[in-house]
Amino acid sequence: MKNGLKNLFIWFKIIWNDRWWDNYYFFKILHKKLSLMEKNFREDGVHLFAEKDANKMKRCVLVLERLMNDDYDANASTKNSLKERIEHADYLRQQDVDYLFEILRKNILTWWD
Repeated sequence: MKNGLKNLFIWFKIIWNDRWWDNYYFFKILHKKLSLMEKNFREDGVHLFAEKDANKMKRCVLVLERLMNDDYDANASTKNSLKERIEHADYLRQQDVDYLFEILRKNILTWWD
């Protein structure tokens, strides 16, 4: 019961503000979950690779922050035309999505072993 009440407090704002129509909210939920996991793996991780796993979670958290900030256009500002800037921003965004899910695909089933 103690963990349940603590979870309600931790997650209330995230869930209250959740919306179904934008990937930002999906990323926000995943960001919260991985941030909590990373913190707990660092502070209380008991398995052999807890610190290494926490570092992988941190990488996911950082990528999720970039995705939520969605500032890829600024990084694409060196391109000449608007079309090139949009294409480059889309490319950078897709790279982050691919990297995030590559880390998850390779590791998520082993983080609790």
